[in-house]
Amino acid sequence: MKKELITRRMFKHTEFPDKDKCWNWKCFLNLDGYGNVRFKDKTIKVHRMAYFLFKGDIPDHLEVCHSCDNPACVNPNHLWLGTHADNVSDCAKKGRIVAPSGEKHYRAKLTWQKVNEIRNLAKTISRYKLAKQFGVHYSTLDSVVNGETWKT
Repeated sequence: MKKELITRRMFKHTEFPDKDKCWNWKCFLNLDGYGNVRFKDKTIKVHRMAYFLFKGDIPDHLEVCHSCDNPACVNPNHLWLGTHADNVSDCAKKGRIVAPSGEKHYRAKLTWQKVNEIRNLAKTISRYKLAKQFGVHYSTLDSVVNGETWKT
């Protein structure tokens, strides 16, 4: 399949406001907001295809990253190559990585209600007994009581 034909087919589903703004893919988007296309019996993310079509090959060890942080964008001026570490670092610098904390963390054994109860009970009950009662390690409970974790 010729490059021009692929470009035409791919971009018939793209919105082009102007050269500096995001070119948004208007067809199917996955749950993370990325568009996909079929190419040579493979499903490929649309922004990767756009990079390939406008800028060239993508080495196997590199990712196509968005300077605009818009996963639906296929504007080649918004796309750059980087390692996975580069992509994660860019994401963190822009404040887009927010680790869940407190009871929203997937491994949390405590809730805010239990934390408040622990802090009240720690005035009268030994921390070792409380740790066993609430099913956490002593050091975890000690950090809760001392306000080192579960900060208000």
